[in-house]
Amino acid sequence: MMMGNNKIKFTFLSEYGWGIEAARPRPASSIIPKWFKEMGQYDDPEGIRVIDRTSNATAKKCTPMLDSMTSGYILSLWSDILVHQEEQTGPQLSWKVDRNVFSLHGESSRKIPPPTGYDNIVFKYNSLMTITTPPKYSILVVPPLAHHDLPIKAIPAIIDTDKPTIDLAFPVWIKSGFNGVIEKGTPVVQIIPFKKESWTSEIDYMTDKEFVLHMDNNFNSSIKNHYIKNIWSKKEFR
Repeated sequence: MMMGNNKIKFTFLSEYGWGIEAARPRPASSIIPKWFKEMGQYDDPEGIRVIDRTSNATAKKCTPMLDSMTSGYILSLWSDILVHQEEQTGPQLSWKVDRNVFSLHGESSRKIPPPTGYDNIVFKYNSLMTITTPPKYSILVVPPLAHHDLPIKAIPAIIDTDKPTIDLAFPVWIKSGFNGVIEKGTPVVQIIPFKKESWTSEIDYMTDKEFVLHMDNNFNSSIKNHYIKNIWSKKEFR
């Protein structure tokens, strides 16, 4: 994760790109999904309850989920897009702005199995920029996390951005059967910087007694906010 003095740099490749306000990246924390904002912290409007040793906390209290949706930066659609479905060729995209918002990825990309509910035509979202990270840092590119109702879904990727890169165009699928306008400002990709490191793995186990003691000395001994108080560390993306 980006911490301390680490800096990710978004460089527009032209004055045109710099002048398109909606193309500028924003911290993911500024684009939290509406469903999450509107969710209460507990199922009971009167507050926390513990029934059969289980609290009634909702996903609103799940800090790991919140961390995922607020980490990194969001690139949003910088122009309205009209999607029209053609019977023989699938989704066709059009726009009114001067530059190409999307381009076709190529026929070979159709061989990538799309997620359920999405067409197998792959378009490239033209971000108008390049991205640079410090040495030994890369970016993880994913569909905006917890934004489950989008008509666009990005193909996940890891890009080494600590060396010179060309302009970045992010491959995406379009929802099958979708007709209509995808509005400017719709989140397209989430970009999370991370440090490149090599890892080894180890597999071990706890005895049943060790597991019970581990839970009762940690998670089970707190009614609320155990993770935030004892485990979580704050991450900032500005």
